[in-house]
Amino acid sequence: MKRDSYMWASVQTVRGCAKHCSFCSVWKTDGQRPRQRSSDAVINEIVQLRRLGFRFIALADDNFYPVTFGDIAAAEKQKNAARVAELRSMREERFEFMKRLSELPQT
Repeated sequence: MKRDSYMWASVQTVRGCAKHCSFCSVWKTDGQRPRQRSSDAVINEIVQLRRLGFRFIALADDNFYPVTFGDIAAAEKQKNAARVAELRSMREERFEFMKRLSELPQT
């Protein structure tokens, strides 16, 4: 790919979705268990793309926040402590990732 021909690059941080929305194919094509890349890996990829000259980076996730309060409540209702911990960890990681993104230099 000729780098000087493109201003945009995209990065995907999450694949899969536990929801089963009738209008969406993500849970069928990417699996029903969300898999998040680590913040470090994504930040490093974004920095590399910027160094390669891409001016804009699009986060190309179908399901950027894969954990809702409802998901956590459902796991708590099932008394599934391991799942509650996993979901809370995933949610916290998303917010940490957004914080780190906001701290990246603009140019």
